[in-house]
Amino acid sequence: RQHFWQWTESNELACRFYQQFIQPGDVVFDVGANRGNRAKLFVKLKALVVMVEQQTICAEYLKIIFPPTKTDQWALVEGALGRAEGEQEMLVSPSDTISTFSTSWLQAVTESGRFDQAVWNKSQKVRMTTLDALIRQYGSPAFIKIDVEGYEREVLSGLSTPPTAVSFEFTPEVMENTFACIDHLTSLADFEFQISLLESMTLEYPHWLSAAAIKTELAKIDKTNSTIFGDVYARKI
Repeated sequence: RQHFWQWTESNELACRFYQQFIQPGDVVFDVGANRGNRAKLFVKLKALVVMVEQQTICAEYLKIIFPPTKTDQWALVEGALGRAEGEQEMLVSPSDTISTFSTSWLQAVTESGRFDQAVWNKSQKVRMTTLDALIRQYGSPAFIKIDVEGYEREVLSGLSTPPTAVSFEFTPEVMENTFACIDHLTSLADFEFQISLLESMTLEYPHWLSAAAIKTELAKIDKTNSTIFGDVYARKI
C-alpha cells in the first residue's frame, strides 16, 4: 500500500493534465478502475472518487489500497456498467487489464495482432448497473473516465443525462464502437472533442473539435495498426 501511494514524476504530469477537468470536491467516476492508477490521481486532486471495478482480483486489491474512510473521499462499486441492470458474463484474462465483456473487441484485437498472444481462459458472472443509477446514488460527475476494453458503447448507453466531461478508450480495430460513443454523447447535448494517444497525457490538437471533425480524424487512423490506441475526451459546450 505504501508503495502505491508514492508520488512520481509521471503521476505529477498526469495530475496536471486532469486538472483541466477536475476541481476539488468534484464527483469523478472511474469506470474500469482496475488497480487504481487513475483513482490515485483523482484523489490527489481532492475529487470524490467512485471506482467501478468488475474483476474480483482487482476489487480486492482496491479495498486494501482505498480502505473505508470517514471523509468518504472514495467509494468502490463492485460490478460493471452497461445499458441496463442485470448480469453479464465477463471473459477474464490473466492479464487483468484486458479482461472484457466484448467478444467482438476480443476477436478484433486478437486478429490484428495487438493481443495475439493473450488468453481469456476464465469467465466471471458480473452484476451490472448503469451510469444513470450511479448518478442517482452519488450525484452528477464532473468527469467520467471509461476504460472497459471494447465495452464503452454499452457503458455510455446507460447514460441519459449529459456529463460535464468524459473520456473513453479507443482502438482502431473497433472504431465503429468509438463513433457510436460520440453519437450517443451528442444526442444528449453539444460536445466538443479531443484525443490523447498512447497514455501521453497530452491533447493531440491545438483546439477542441466538433463531433464530425473528430470522426474525420479518427477515420484516418489505420485499422491494421495494432500499436495505436488512445482516449477520446469530450466536454460539454
